[in-house]
Amino acid sequence: MVSEFGAPVQPGRPTDPNLIPSAPSKPEVTDVSRTSVSLSWKPNLNAGATPTSYVIEAF
Repeated sequence: MVSEFGAPVQPGRPTDPNLIPSAPSKPEVTDVSRTSVSLSWKPNLNAGATPTSYVIEAF
């Protein structure tokens, strides 16, 4: 005889790929040159579509 116990769970909401991505969390500068800067960050996996790039403006 098999006996099981537990509680039903609701799965998390799937990420909508049409949502606008959020900003990166704590970007870190990894390289700097006279004309460019390279950044790295860990993406927020619960914040919409996966970004392919960000545009950074300097004033």
